[in-house]
Amino acid sequence: MQPYLKFWGTRGSTPICEKESQHYGGNTCCLEVSTPLTCLIIDAGTGIRKLGDELCKKNVDEIHIFFTHAHLDHLIGLPFFKPLYCEKKIIHFWCPQQERSFKSIIETLFLPETFPVGLNDFKAQIHFHDVIEGHPILLNDVQIESYPCFHPGKTLAYKLDYQNFKVGYCSDNEFLGELEPSNNITDSLIEPYQSFIDFFKNCDLLIHEAQYTVNEYKKKKGWGHSSLINAAWLIYLTQTKRWVITHHDPSYDDKTLDENKKFAEVFLKEKKLNCKIELAYDGFEIFLNNKSEH
Repeated sequence: MQPYLKFWGTRGSTPICEKESQHYGGNTCCLEVSTPLTCLIIDAGTGIRKLGDELCKKNVDEIHIFFTHAHLDHLIGLPFFKPLYCEKKIIHFWCPQQERSFKSIIETLFLPETFPVGLNDFKAQIHFHDVIEGHPILLNDVQIESYPCFHPGKTLAYKLDYQNFKVGYCSDNEFLGELEPSNNITDSLIEPYQSFIDFFKNCDLLIHEAQYTVNEYKKKKGWGHSSLINAAWLIYLTQTKRWVITHHDPSYDDKTLDENKKFAEVFLKEKKLNCKIELAYDGFEIFLNNKSEH
């Protein structure tokens, strides 16, 4: 099989279903990474429901789910993930270490008051693992590294390496702070973020959010998300050649997202960085170790 990654959900905060947003879709974050030896998922937003149906059809027996953090938009699809209810399935939950165990957080989704099925009713074998920054995880043919994001609560970014093809993934991250498009950045401003920047250098593909416009960010500082200009600065500082924008704000329709993309393209062109910018949408696939996608 040709290894690939596929977006099953690309919205942040809440799912949407509106005529003006049909192209980019309305499911919250869920990314599938599939290789000949490994089935790996990042986050369990509402997009994971349809993915679970597909994995059952394909008879995939072992699944690894990596969570970036415990906010509801990244967990809400989990109760509807069909493989959890199938015998002989083995499902690994890879979770950021927090003061409260991730297992207890997930259990709150399955309380009798919130959902009719409890965690103990799963038929699949469930295994919980801690993800510890600085300790790479090797799953068959994929290596996973993690790094803390700038986001409320313990939140991780991931970097995947498949046969030396490196993919960075960061759905929730507030990078640099308030900036205007005309601003230049100084070494002192960058310094607290330098190790984060270094983590994503040399990625063949960087998936990173850009949830707010510059003006919208001014109203939402501290919410844990980047403005379009801030995310573009990260792309420039890492010298990334391919950027896929995800975790779209639920208030942005297709037209607004297209305008945001054009803004980012102009900014990076002015910085003389040749970077391909794409907006993730539900169903968007990218082949690993290959420049083509469908």
